[in-house]
Amino acid sequence: DAPDGAPSATVLLDLAPSLDAILASMATTRRQAVRYALKRGVAVRSGDENDLEDFHRMHTATAQRQGFIPLSLPYLREQWAALRPAGAVELVVAEHGGRALAGIWLTVFGDTVTYRIAAWSGEQPKLQPNVACHWQAIRWAKAQGCRWYDLGGIARRFVETVAGLALLRT
Repeated sequence: DAPDGAPSATVLLDLAPSLDAILASMATTRRQAVRYALKRGVAVRSGDENDLEDFHRMHTATAQRQGFIPLSLPYLREQWAALRPAGAVELVVAEHGGRALAGIWLTVFGDTVTYRIAAWSGEQPKLQPNVACHWQAIRWAKAQGCRWYDLGGIARRFVETVAGLALLRT
């Protein structure tokens, strides 16, 4: 058994369909959030080593809001240095007005891109920068020829709740 804090389940998004089909399969509110972010000038791009300090700042803000211990900047730098030359890590950054609002840290293994680390400054929530990051990550993963986008894990308590609800319906 995994410790309570460790994800013990995940959600895999099949990247075989077209991007239009993937977007169409999303919940209406998610599709609207993607379109809203892009219409309101949220620019999403691949990050590089120069973005690590901003990413860490946003990750630390996320940790403070959600009550977990953030990864250290030296750890992120070491992971970047170890994985980036092999193309095994990608950073996606959402900006508005030239300011980084959100980012996501992805790892690549085989035909799967996995969402690993969240980072959101807490600013401009109505602009949906996190949703814009995931949409860009999905687009990037598909362009790399990957088959799966892994949402990176679900807490055991959520899985147990959903499983319990499913059992009640049968």
